[in-house]
Amino acid sequence: MNVLATAAVSALCLMSSAKRPAAPPEPQEAGCPHAHDERADAAAPEVKDVPGQPILRGERVPARSTVEIAELLKDPTKSQGHVVVVEGQVRRACTHRGCWMELGEATQGPGLRVTFLDDGFFVPTNSAGFRARVVGAVSGTKAEPKLVATGVELRRL
Repeated sequence: MNVLATAAVSALCLMSSAKRPAAPPEPQEAGCPHAHDERADAAAPEVKDVPGQPILRGERVPARSTVEIAELLKDPTKSQGHVVVVEGQVRRACTHRGCWMELGEATQGPGLRVTFLDDGFFVPTNSAGFRARVVGAVSGTKAEPKLVATGVELRRL
């Protein structure tokens, strides 16, 4: 009888563990196109910035004059495909890999989504709050404008 009871308990344990659902995947960050189960070393690491020294990613950002983000957001279709330099505050950045960031001229109001050409580089995952100069091509729509960057220069405010 004792053997039968042990077998029954073992069978119930196996059945209950087989019915358990798998743990839900880590939720994706809003707007992050990458699955969050990718290798952690693919991310741009957080950096400890040196005051006065920029953090550079991708191509060098030219010293030419910048296009105002507010002006670009009024009608991004005018600049569609053009390479521009913009400057603004990093409001948010992907905290998983650093694969996107949002730039704005202030903490409120519309912002400009920035992604990186062919995922060729990433920004540090702790970039929010930095000042950024970015060179890239304007794309997207009037409702959802974005900049596909080829180079980024970040500085701590």
